[in-house]
Amino acid sequence: MERLERAARRWGHWLAGAALALGAASAAQAQSLSLDTGFDYTYPYPHTIYPSYGVGLLPDGRLWTTDFASLSLLKPNGSLDRRLSEVGSHNFFVLVQQPDGRMLVGGGLSEVGGHSTGGVARLAPNGSVDTSFTAPSIHGDANFRLRHLAWAPGDRVLVGGALTAVGTAPAHGLARLNADGSRDTGFANALPYGSEVTALHALPDGGALAGVSNPPDPAQTGLYRLRPDGTVQWFRKTGGQVRALAVLPSGDILVGGRSLQIYPSAAPFDVYRLKPDGEVDFSFQPTDLGSEQVWAMHVLPNGQILLGGTTLALLNPDGARNTSVSLPALEWERNIHTRGIYHFTPQPDGKLLVGGDSIRLTEGGQSRDILARLTPAGLPSSFHAITLATTPADLASNLKCTYTMVEHGGETTCTVSPPGNWVFTGFGGDCASVAGASCTLTNVTSPKSVTATFAPPVEVFTVASPAGGGNVTCTPNPVARGGNVSCTASANAGYTFSGFSGPCFGGQCHLTNVTAPVTVTAHFATPGSHPIATGVQPAGAGTVQCTPNPVATGGASVCVATPAAGFAFGSALSSNASSACSPDASGGAVCTLTGVGLNASFRADFVQADHAITVQANPAGGGEVVCTPAAVPTGGTSFCGALPAPGFGLASLNGCDTVAGLLCSLTNVTTDRTVTAQFAPLVGSASEHVITATASPAAGGYVVCTPNPVPDGSTAVCRVQAKGGYVFDSFGGDCTSVAGESCDVAGVTGPKTVTANFTRVGGGAGPHAIVATANPAAGGAVTCAPNPVPNGDSATCTATANAGFAFDGFSGDCAGATCNLTNVLAAQAVVATFKPLTSATHAITVTPSANGSVTCTPNPVPHGSDAVCTATPAAGYALGAFGGDCSGTSCVLSNVTAPKTVSATFVMGHAITATASPAAGGTVICTPNPVPNGGNASCTATANAGYTFSAFSGDCAGASCALTNVTSAKSVTASFTATATTHAITATANPAAGGTVSCTPNPVPDGDDATCTATPATGYAFDGFGGDCASATGDSCTLSNVTAPKNVVANFKPAAAPAHAITATANPAAGGTVVCSPNPVPDGDDATCTATPATGYAFDGFGGDCASATGDSCTLSNVTAPKNVVANFKPAAAPAHAITATANPAAGGTVVCSPNPVPDGGNATCTATANAGFVFNGFGGACAAATGPVCTLGPVSAPLTVSAQFIAAPTPSGAVPVPTLRLWALLLLALAAAGLGGRAMRQRRA
Repeated sequence: MERLERAARRWGHWLAGAALALGAASAAQAQSLSLDTGFDYTYPYPHTIYPSYGVGLLPDGRLWTTDFASLSLLKPNGSLDRRLSEVGSHNFFVLVQQPDGRMLVGGGLSEVGGHSTGGVARLAPNGSVDTSFTAPSIHGDANFRLRHLAWAPGDRVLVGGALTAVGTAPAHGLARLNADGSRDTGFANALPYGSEVTALHALPDGGALAGVSNPPDPAQTGLYRLRPDGTVQWFRKTGGQVRALAVLPSGDILVGGRSLQIYPSAAPFDVYRLKPDGEVDFSFQPTDLGSEQVWAMHVLPNGQILLGGTTLALLNPDGARNTSVSLPALEWERNIHTRGIYHFTPQPDGKLLVGGDSIRLTEGGQSRDILARLTPAGLPSSFHAITLATTPADLASNLKCTYTMVEHGGETTCTVSPPGNWVFTGFGGDCASVAGASCTLTNVTSPKSVTATFAPPVEVFTVASPAGGGNVTCTPNPVARGGNVSCTASANAGYTFSGFSGPCFGGQCHLTNVTAPVTVTAHFATPGSHPIATGVQPAGAGTVQCTPNPVATGGASVCVATPAAGFAFGSALSSNASSACSPDASGGAVCTLTGVGLNASFRADFVQADHAITVQANPAGGGEVVCTPAAVPTGGTSFCGALPAPGFGLASLNGCDTVAGLLCSLTNVTTDRTVTAQFAPLVGSASEHVITATASPAAGGYVVCTPNPVPDGSTAVCRVQAKGGYVFDSFGGDCTSVAGESCDVAGVTGPKTVTANFTRVGGGAGPHAIVATANPAAGGAVTCAPNPVPNGDSATCTATANAGFAFDGFSGDCAGATCNLTNVLAAQAVVATFKPLTSATHAITVTPSANGSVTCTPNPVPHGSDAVCTATPAAGYALGAFGGDCSGTSCVLSNVTAPKTVSATFVMGHAITATASPAAGGTVICTPNPVPNGGNASCTATANAGYTFSAFSGDCAGASCALTNVTSAKSVTASFTATATTHAITATANPAAGGTVSCTPNPVPDGDDATCTATPATGYAFDGFGGDCASATGDSCTLSNVTAPKNVVANFKPAAAPAHAITATANPAAGGTVVCSPNPVPDGDDATCTATPATGYAFDGFGGDCASATGDSCTLSNVTAPKNVVANFKPAAAPAHAITATANPAAGGTVVCSPNPVPDGGNATCTATANAGFVFNGFGGACAAATGPVCTLGPVSAPLTVSAQFIAAPTPSGAVPVPTLRLWALLLLALAAAGLGGRAMRQRRA
């Protein structure tokens, strides 16, 4: 105060300006700052305390801080981030952050992260050294040569301190470096020789402010404003050191230190405000903090100024001290001369980091040392909890988040690590929308919950059939959900392995993408008996059951293929047996296997049932239509056949893409399709004769004769096809010759009859399945009971029509309006046919056309049903295109709900039916098509990828096709052959720097296997596969049966921090044991050591790194190096034994034993003393053998009892007893006499 008054007298003009500013200062709203207890700095060195010289902030809330010894990464709550190693060597003195997030560090250091440096280095946000920045050696005082760094425009760096040279060129306390670290020779060395820069601030124009002390001339001490080229723009002399600088938005400059006395000020102050030109701002009250010093300043958003150094104080914008707001108390962790606040670092959320040397900020009974955080009033809660849960709950340790307490607005990343063969199936809670095994929660402003669900490994059950036939082993088992399994079978003596069934088929078993428990059966055979190994493709698409199974050599069996939902039977594959299948409208099939031999197998291949193929026969009794498959995947193909009933012939086959006689095909199917066969009664005449062809039984198969009717005198050929469960037996009737499954009826001159006889095959002990199908599926339902049927029993099937349909009869193993199956000895197939009700129909008007005709069937069309229109060109003409409600070269009217009109145009010429076989193999185009009568055409075949053209057939043959003088319709087929294909494996390392992954072979021949191997780079560890190897364990993955391109990702993670061994020793070794757990200890973790003494010993304290521990347990915290622990033991104290001493009688005397109790193995002496009127009469108990009143016991190893016997002293009659004194009594008398004599002598002398 005295200094203020003196200054007022000598500098009156300033006082007037300060008074004017007081009013404005009093109106300034106070900005309270409280200690953020959610931030607790964990110092990396528990036994040595170094200061915090600076802070660098990361976007995720983590922060770097540097102390004298290291650069450490902290979590948002201030705890040490143990996932990253510290970098750097000793002598860090400064850390500043560039605008781009990179950090500048400097001091007396010689290297950082293994890279040599002259004293300053630049680091990336992840802590790695920016090797593109190489600074020359900075010379000067070891501790003070580099104390200040500042980023300057142009990515240049100002370095300041007690430096004398940069590289080989001299420097006067300040220099500037280029973006690559080299010295900027365009920056003048303009400060006084010998200067030490004590404060440094870079300016937007490229210039700088520098506080300078210790020049040769004290008059040169003060504040320098430098131009961008380093020359001095102005200088203000100060009486003390400038230690802190801050530039306000207005350009005004805050200057802090101790007793600065910026001239021409008459009195020293600690904080001044200067105008941009260096003149003192008289509206700002210079601040006097007494004996305190200012080393750091920070301007708050409301204009208040926070001061740090040896004090923590708040100024109003006008410089007046604000005492209305309570700040945390600044105390000292250590009382040293360098103590104080060094820096204020604002966070983006408005909080303020405060760091320094030996500081301790205290508020409300809480304190924080070295590095603390202050929170302005009104900011939200510091941290939010992340609650973790797993299903099942006992896998909680397999879900981890980088932070489970997240700073407000921060982020955390949660990852899962399924144990063993378990599979992670997905996140829940606030990560529910995230796919993959990692979830990052950003901008956390409230508590969050994260759940993770894991699926257990899938069991693969194995069955040997028969049980004694052999063994089957599947590996791995159980398998991670979605993983792959390989199974092998080995036969026992007397058996041979005949194949797998279940999800596997044939002699090999490789299961892929296993997501549910499966049963793999290995079949073994004895001589003369052949089990049929069954399988389906793809796995889970359906089931196959063969009866009987096994089968005697050359025998037969019936196999029923039943599709799963969404699939339909496509084809069958058998080995060591012949198979013939009858598909049904439900999408299944009944197949007959004949000639069964060793290792016989049967596989049903199903296709995805994306689009249904509905078949219709008109009239219902006129015949059947069968399509295989009955439902197809998008873009697939189905083949259909029309089979007339006895006495009927095919009039038309509609709804197909191509038609050839009784057969047709549907290609590139992208919608549901309907195929309708129009049958008509066969009518004979004088020139044509009808052949009535009958199958016996009707359920046994089909017989078709062509031509039918037969021109008079001509020959017809009749061919048979057995249905599933039957085999052809013989022909009957008017066959003139028979060759296998065909017969000729020659020289036909009248009506003929041909009968094809079929015999049921298979059968067995039962029960037998009844495959019941509704046709169409939308028409109704058919149920059979019982189903399956015990062998030889009966069953009844009932049909129930859906709304809009009526039942139209049974077919298959039943015929007519009812279905009763009797004496069932094998699997049965029953089809219930339904027809739409005719209450609402719509007419199709066909416009007459020249040179041809158009017919539509059915016509009229039941409401909602389909109709097919067929164009028939006249001789010499071909269909050009449909018109009206149809277009193109085919006409299918679907879901007819109103009258329709159809027309067709015909062009002169003949159509060429061009077919690719298989349809997926390629295309065939004929031009022109149709062909003018007598004209020529050529056909060209183009193979699709994976196929090669083989040859033409039909009306062309060989490698080329040229049709000449075309006078009738033609048919051309181009055949294609599949070529061997390969599939590429895309192998990726994640991250790329983490290692490599290689797959061999690559590319992979179709159906072959490949092996991928992951190799981590230095500093990384393999962390599991992803992609098509996600289920693999270990660093090797096998891709089996590769039929498509694959993607393999090898994940790597930074190698785990090292573990440290604890050498635990018992001293002596026989004294006991000492156990430390865990041992070794993961870097930075804790361990507990427990000492247990052996029998006969006692614990006597720890030594080594546990020397300060009390009790028999010791905790080693934050273990970062090997430890040594010694448990000391000593022999346990020997037990002591009590001596029970009794006088008998009690009035007779006393007996005393000493010592009592007696140490184990020691000696004791018992003495008996008789009372007046008694005499000692001997010992008893343990002293019974003693003579006299004294007894010695030893060595004593157990409790003892001693008794002393006393008797009354005898008194002779008339005589006065004169006791005989023992030696000890005479001695006592002598002593007493001596005492009396001495007293008499003293009295005489007196």
